[in-house]
Amino acid sequence: QQNATEHDQQTKKVTSTKTTQHTRSAEQIIDYTVRNMATQQNQMSQKDTEGRVTEVNSDDNQGEEAFNMLFSTRKPKDAAAGFSSGLKSIGKGFAAGAVGLIAAPAAGAREEGVGGFFKGLGVGVTTAIALPVTGIAVGTYQLGRGIMNTAEANKAQREGKTWDQDRREWIFYYLDKESEKISAEIDELEKAIGSANGGAGRKVKDTAYYELLGVETNATASQIKKAYYKEARKWHPDKNPDNPEAHAKFQDLGKAYQTLSDDQLRAAYDRDGISADSQPELEVDAKVFFGVMFGSALVHPYIGELWISSTADSVLKAAMMKGGQNEDGTSSMEADLSQLFDQNTSKLSKLKQIQRECDIALHLKTRVEAFVNSEMGETAFRNSCTEEATNITNGAYGAVYASTIGLALMFECEDYIGSRRNFGVEGMSAKMKKRANSMGTDYKLATSA
Repeated sequence: QQNATEHDQQTKKVTSTKTTQHTRSAEQIIDYTVRNMATQQNQMSQKDTEGRVTEVNSDDNQGEEAFNMLFSTRKPKDAAAGFSSGLKSIGKGFAAGAVGLIAAPAAGAREEGVGGFFKGLGVGVTTAIALPVTGIAVGTYQLGRGIMNTAEANKAQREGKTWDQDRREWIFYYLDKESEKISAEIDELEKAIGSANGGAGRKVKDTAYYELLGVETNATASQIKKAYYKEARKWHPDKNPDNPEAHAKFQDLGKAYQTLSDDQLRAAYDRDGISADSQPELEVDAKVFFGVMFGSALVHPYIGELWISSTADSVLKAAMMKGGQNEDGTSSMEADLSQLFDQNTSKLSKLKQIQRECDIALHLKTRVEAFVNSEMGETAFRNSCTEEATNITNGAYGAVYASTIGLALMFECEDYIGSRRNFGVEGMSAKMKKRANSMGTDYKLATSA
């Protein structure tokens, strides 16, 4: 009973604290809004290139931060975006006002009793009026900005520019430059992960597997996987059908990766070299293993590295390191390293997805370039596509890959072309077909689980 009472008191204390924080945020927003409403109205006729509410002075930092978190104040690219942003701000304003009307008196009563209740009621009523009014003002402001930016958006689209969601401006987008930039960022992050994870090269009993993959003994899981993929593609039996040496090398690469990608097997290998303890319990055929991890070498240019392969190392490593916490729940050095690892690998995962998209887009560009530039006739181009599709279907899971890739490309083409015909009606139809196909796939996955 005593434990239950203490738990109830702790729960009430946490609830009260959270409610008070919400109330203070509302008060900060109201204070910020009242003192800066005139400034915001003047800005409605000006072009805000930063896409944010301008800071009035350094004392308003907290209020401005709460304001921007609640209301949608980023630069809209056109009238449609401004209308959407405005609706969000209006809806959030009314919702926050309703919450403040209920939360403020409750928080006041918990802290100061009856007097606190009436004080909180005053704040709540003010909040219930001020926040919806502010939401309407911000919504109108965003709509105005969107309308003003429409002409710029139309001009930018005619010039072939793309809207940058992060920078909130129209830019010329170059795939090759984006790919180079992302690749450099990935390299820097992997170096940071390696520094936090291994430091200088380690002394091990045997280096044969490391030398086979061409990596250092302190290589990270990501570096090992990347090296394996690079070497395995080079020696893949599909690329070397009449070369028994390549087949043997490919099998050895698979064995090396299966050992070094498993933390326990790698530790045993580093300690004892090649032994019973350093070999997988169930040795998978290298070709099957590669196919499951990365997909067929023939379809890789169209799908990139599969999600299961790109995230497996991060998930396993993070799970292992999170085990290094003390019994009292306090963070140990391993847990701190885990947090750093999680932050870096989360960012790394996002960058790799962007890199994957860039690589696929660059391949598609190269694939159709000869036909677009009239260096190859339509019949020859169709024949080359048919031949490529036939080769894919002859490989492992080839029919599934071919139909999935073909369907995805067809939907994207219909979407792109349709959005530029008949006021975009055909594009909307294509988007609906894509959603329906995606929902169907999700349903099959859910029912087969």
